[in-house]
Amino acid sequence: MEDRDSLSIAMIGSDDVTVDSMAMDAMEAGKLKPVYITVSGTVDAQSTAQQGVRDMAQRKADLIIIAGIDANEANAENWNDALETARKAGVPVVLLNPIAVPKDNKLYAATMTVNDRMTDAIPLDDAAVAVANNDPHDREMLVTTITH
Repeated sequence: MEDRDSLSIAMIGSDDVTVDSMAMDAMEAGKLKPVYITVSGTVDAQSTAQQGVRDMAQRKADLIIIAGIDANEANAENWNDALETARKAGVPVVLLNPIAVPKDNKLYAATMTVNDRMTDAIPLDDAAVAVANNDPHDREMLVTTITH
């Protein structure tokens, strides 16, 4: 079990940098130090995100969070390859606010949907730590970026 301040968390961004920023702020407020990989403004955001997953798996991050994954027919094989790289490296992957998830649900540990209006939503930082440390957690989680 890793302490919060020693966890290596990578967040692969989405096209919505405002939402990404809220997630990063929430994790940092929870004493996490995530690395942010931007995909906004790139020619192919999904391809850039896939490469980010491969890079962070190679660096042996403790957790990879992918924001806004859109695993569709055109890119499903590439997503499967990138996620399999993380799986083989032993790095758990969380899909944050996914647009479309991969068909093989063994390729990711959990999905998290941000809903700051739900009073029973789990703080994003706590949910990330639970997955990174392989603590018991739901497969689908409602999370909040609001810090208390």
